[in-house]
This record gives sequence, C-alpha cells and structure tokens, in this order.
Amino acid sequence: MASEYRYGFKKQAEDLAVAVRRAMGLGWRDRLDPRTLAKHVGVPVYELNELVAVGMPEESVRHLLGRGKSEFSAALFQRNGTKLIVANPVHSRGRQASNIVHEVAHLLLEHEPTEAVIEAGCRRWDALMEREADWQAGELLVPRQAALDIARTGMDVGTCAQHYGVSVAMMNWRLNHSGARKQAEREQAARRGY
Repeated sequence: MASEYRYGFKKQAEDLAVAVRRAMGLGWRDRLDPRTLAKHVGVPVYELNELVAVGMPEESVRHLLGRGKSEFSAALFQRNGTKLIVANPVHSRGRQASNIVHEVAHLLLEHEPTEAVIEAGCRRWDALMEREADWQAGELLVPRQAALDIARTGMDVGTCAQHYGVSVAMMNWRLNHSGARKQAEREQAARRGY
C-alpha cells in the first residue's frame, strides 16, 4: 500500500510546526490561537456573516449559518496577491480552530491554489494537499510531543482538548494518527518486561 503522504512529509510537518510555534513564542505545551497564527502569517480571518457587507447575498449567508452549516467550514481565498480566510462562526470553537489552521497550513506548505469550483458547480480539491493541510494543522494545534506526553501520562482527553482549544475528535485523531498512543503503550509494555 502506498503512503498517504509524500516521503518525509510528516517529519517536515513536525519541524515546520515547531519552527512556527517558536517564532510565535510558543512551546509544545502552549495553546495555539488560530486567529493569532493567521495574523502571524499575514492573513486576516473573516466570519462568514461579514461577507454580506461586501456583496454576498444575505439569503446565502443565512443558509450557511443555519440549515446549511455543514456545507461550509472555512476557506482560503487568494486573488491578485490578496489572501484571506473566511470561517463559519456557528461551528464549535474547536472545529473553527481546526478549520482556520487547516487553511493557514495550505499557505505554510506553499500549496498552489486550485480553482475552487468547476464548471458543473462542484467543488474541486487536490486530495493530497488536503491530507497534508489536515496533518500540518494537527501538528500545529497538538504537536507530536504534546500528544506523546498526553498518551504517556494518561491525561483526560477532554481536558487536554480544552487546553489545546481543539475538539475531542481532533485530540483523539492526534493521539492515534501521530503514533503517540502506540508508542506510549510499547514503552509501558517494555517497562513491565513484555
């Protein structure tokens, strides 16, 4: 089975997250504010409802903030050298954090923007770039060292998610997919002599 990521990507993402956090004055135990990160990389974050002032139809905004809230999380817009992120404010704070940092991750990874919508009106995206942005966002929000510390100490996942400003689902994803839980289990087994 081929890797879901290009060779060396996860190490690159971990190193990039450490460097970005360090540049922001944050260690691996510190909470990363998504809007502060966006500001750090020079990209403003707007809430979806703010787009009415620049011409988005109110009916569309109401739909995306109400019954259609699952249809829009966040997006990075780039045009004529200007970049901005639009986020859906009705999502939980943890989900907004993941969504905003995911969009910033595209910039940090220097992903080339694609046309957002194809002729048929469907969304277009590059699956590899989306997986990479997800992984980078996870590294930024819950660094691997933090995930490993949580797994080793058995801290409450909900409490840790709250500390890092992410959803419980994101925290569990980081603990599992970063390999932190498996590494902690292997270390405990080795200490027990298994």
